[in-house]
Amino acid sequence: MSNENVSKNEALWQLARFRDLLIQISSRFIGVPFEDARESLQEALRQIWLFVNADRAYVFDYDWDNNICKNTFEWCAEGISSEIDHLQEIPLAAIPWWVNAHKNGEILSIPDVFVLDKSDGVRKILEPQGIKSLMTVPIMLGNTCVGFVGFDSVRHHRIYSE
Repeated sequence: MSNENVSKNEALWQLARFRDLLIQISSRFIGVPFEDARESLQEALRQIWLFVNADRAYVFDYDWDNNICKNTFEWCAEGISSEIDHLQEIPLAAIPWWVNAHKNGEILSIPDVFVLDKSDGVRKILEPQGIKSLMTVPIMLGNTCVGFVGFDSVRHHRIYSE
């Protein structure tokens, strides 16, 4: 079997595992009262973080009325700093290309934060956190982006696949 076939088979296997994980997570939310959902969401984030093997995973909510985004959930690997308290009320004007990608429903992947221009607002937010690479996935409600889930690589550079 060629390396290309092995890679395709591995990718299909990983996709099936991820689909099964999402089904398992989704089924947990059936019948969960809203006031109890926070704990379930935190556990779901932890499970996805484990699957993705990131150093940090998080959820941000977009507040379109106030033109800000807020970090609402976070999960960190051992030895990785928590940043949730520092990432509240981020002005959307500071990260316009990031916001536009999410508004368009696009996954955003940055394999090397340090390739971004030093004056870029995104780099100014990510670099102090020690982030080398990341991927964010928009959370869509119909055609409206309401937030995003993100995965940071702090220890090593990483190319995240879809």
